[in-house]
Amino acid sequence: MSWLLLPSAPVELAHLGNVRYSNYMALEVALKPTDPFSEHDDPPYQGVGRTAAWLAKQVETGVADADLTVPQYRVLGLLDTGTTGASRLAGWLAVRPASVTAVVDGLVGRGFVDRQPAADDRRRVVLAITAQGRQVLTVADRGVDARLRRLASALGDPDAEAAAMGCFGLWQRAMVATAGGAPHDARARALERGA
Repeated sequence: MSWLLLPSAPVELAHLGNVRYSNYMALEVALKPTDPFSEHDDPPYQGVGRTAAWLAKQVETGVADADLTVPQYRVLGLLDTGTTGASRLAGWLAVRPASVTAVVDGLVGRGFVDRQPAADDRRRVVLAITAQGRQVLTVADRGVDARLRRLASALGDPDAEAAAMGCFGLWQRAMVATAGGAPHDARARALERGA
């Protein structure tokens, strides 16, 4: 039996179907089920929340190399999937519209985002990522990916490293499903198609 170890508990791969990670290669994991609360853990397992908070700091450090903040990175990532209004963007990010406006103003000022009249209603303004915004987003993506891959490589086992990185695709799918159809990048679309 194959298992994929998530931070909270082992999950049988047969239940999840094919697991894929960012370079679109199939992930086959043959790890033994383990108890995440085992007394042999070093350090002992502390929970999903603590791990997520620690990983968030790694993302923050990775995007800093591109001279972005995490909120700016999130906005650019969503706008990379297409144009949208500030109110909808605020809903997808689970923040107040005023917070989005402040972040977008900074991105517009740096030439990473444009405000444009909507094609279907010229009274409405939509936000769009610029070519320069895509370039800085690519730099940030590479910085974050490199940091997280370096962390995962510390596991010392290629299968464990692949499993750790593969979990991000699953979390992305869960967040998209929870957001009720929020835009997502090509990697998530590939996951949904089973590519």
